Amino acid sequence: MSIVLTSAGDNPTPADWGIRMSVTPSRSTSVRPRLLAALLAGFLALGGSLVSVTAAHAATGYVGTSNPYVEEYFDTRSGNRTLPLMTGGVAYSAQLKGPQFGGESTYKWSISDGSLPEGISLSPEGTYSSTATFSGTPEAGPFSFTVSLFDGEGSMELVFSGTVESGKTPTVTTLSVPEFAPYSALTLSATVVGTPSGTPTGSVEFRIGSEVIGTATLVAGVAETSAVFALADVGSAKTVTAYYLGDEDFSTSNSSGGDVVLYSRDARGTVLWNGVPVAGATVQLLVQGEVLEVADSDTSDEFGGYLLTAPTPQHDFELAPVYLIRATLPDSTVLHYAAGEFNVSDLDDAERVGMLGWGIDLEVLRGTPPAWSDQSVTDGRVGNSYSDGVSVTSRNTDVEFAVTAGSLPPGLSLDGGTGAITGTPTEEGVSTFTITADNGFGVVSKALSITILRAGIPPTWDDEELPEFRVSVAVTDGVSAEGDPTIVYSVTEGTLPAGLSLNSATGAITGTPTTEGAYTFVITAENEFGSIEAEFTGEVGAKPDLGLKLDFKAGTRIEDAKSTISAEGLLVGSEYVLTLHSKPRELYTGTVDSTGGFTWQVAIPKDTPAGSHRLVLTGTAADGRAMSDTAWFSLGADGRIIAISYSGPVGGGLANTGAEPLNTGIPGLVLVLLGVAAVIVARRAQLSPRLR
Repeated sequence: MSIVLTSAGDNPTPADWGIRMSVTPSRSTSVRPRLLAALLAGFLALGGSLVSVTAAHAATGYVGTSNPYVEEYFDTRSGNRTLPLMTGGVAYSAQLKGPQFGGESTYKWSISDGSLPEGISLSPEGTYSSTATFSGTPEAGPFSFTVSLFDGEGSMELVFSGTVESGKTPTVTTLSVPEFAPYSALTLSATVVGTPSGTPTGSVEFRIGSEVIGTATLVAGVAETSAVFALADVGSAKTVTAYYLGDEDFSTSNSSGGDVVLYSRDARGTVLWNGVPVAGATVQLLVQGEVLEVADSDTSDEFGGYLLTAPTPQHDFELAPVYLIRATLPDSTVLHYAAGEFNVSDLDDAERVGMLGWGIDLEVLRGTPPAWSDQSVTDGRVGNSYSDGVSVTSRNTDVEFAVTAGSLPPGLSLDGGTGAITGTPTEEGVSTFTITADNGFGVVSKALSITILRAGIPPTWDDEELPEFRVSVAVTDGVSAEGDPTIVYSVTEGTLPAGLSLNSATGAITGTPTTEGAYTFVITAENEFGSIEAEFTGEVGAKPDLGLKLDFKAGTRIEDAKSTISAEGLLVGSEYVLTLHSKPRELYTGTVDSTGGFTWQVAIPKDTPAGSHRLVLTGTAADGRAMSDTAWFSLGADGRIIAISYSGPVGGGLANTGAEPLNTGIPGLVLVLLGVAAVIVARRAQLSPRLR
């Protein structure tokens, strides 16, 4: 059945509008603002006043004005200062265009006073454009707002005020229905159309007389319901009326669609003989002696042995008590069925019985016990809504469920007709019980248990601190939260530093950072009872480094010799040491502070003996690795540095620090040099006579 509703009405009454203009002084030599300022100056000199002026809007829209000069700018410079009329609840879109000077002139549009009608927005705002768009679905009611146009140097204003009309108009519905309709569940529909344009909301009632046979909510202007009729309604004519109940914007209305004639189309059942289903019978549907449809009965132990469907009645077809089912058994026995009786052997008597009803099954005398189709239940939690249950398959749809042993958890109950278990558990613990299902042909039972857990606990942070991150320093840390049930961790904003990953089950953060730089990320801990967030910002530091620099060179006196020690990325609280070798002598010892680094200048002891020496700086990286840096230098007997090195020992060995003394080598070298000089002198003495 189709119900179509239409409507018509009047347009809303226009409103009056206030208009004004203001000009922001220009701080440049722009032609437009200066010209506008000059015009305004002349206007004021003639006694003009920049006050609000009232004017009626045009019949087709709302016109914004300020004073004649601004109006002339808009009207003579291809501008637009008119907004079309608005109706409450009706989608709206309109544009204003600023005056055009030469090429495309753009303005920054804004609402400088008042507010737009509820549901309407302005676009764009904050950027320059030649036009501004007003769009949305307005709500009915008064409003007042001022539109400001700013070209970077000066501004103009247009004032709008008025009332958005509600659009409440009568809605007329019309209804049409088919002359015939199949019996039982019929789908009724109604379409409601509003005037002026718009989609009414609310509900539609479908009635027969004063009886409401269905109510439906409008969805996109259409309401549908299903009406169910009784067997006694077959063959009768029903007058259906649709009532639109109205909403805030549209009034109520109704429409009657005349009579709909209900008839039966289907008959189904199982052929019985002496109360036992018969296989192989031929079943016929007859009307006024004419065979309409033929079906074979099913196997002897199944329901629904036949299904017969009558044709749709025609206009000249009278719905009379003439439907008949005739079954011919394999042994040629003929059975007839009509209007609730079976085993009727006299055809004449059968045709005098009432009309066949839709969907009537012949009586089934055999049946089987129910069988479980769902015999498991889930656990629950205190305070949480619970919905589960058991179910069976049954040829007899009348099944009764019951708890026959034990008891359900406190707060839960069993639906005896459906097997559903619902409610809100109130106590922790394990409940064991037995559920039975009885369909009249047998009983099945199932022992079950439900564990009710404690009430859910949303997450709370137990550890939301992370260490300082450094390139190449392995990280084994993370965050943790407490709660029940299981908590899942995830990065919901930003990203972890490159090289690190988050374990969603434990909150552990592991890996080795690979890149220096700033990071920002948010970790969320969540279970079904809540979520919490922790934000982390910082910078991934450089790779751990330990540095030893000799701040002197060859020729520097020992009392002026100093070295610079520095580090970054060390383990906070660990110890670092500068040692002079080879007879170890600690020159400086310190503890790494919260920065993870240090820089100090340390003097070489003045009493350092002549010879070759080694300086060693040791420390511990943030990941626990031992680190060191080494430099070498040699010191002469005169107390001056002979040489320095960062790659290996220099000079004649280590003196009083435990190696070969440097001063034993120097006298030997002097003796060698004196020997060489003596040889040279003797050689020259031998050559002298030849030269003479």
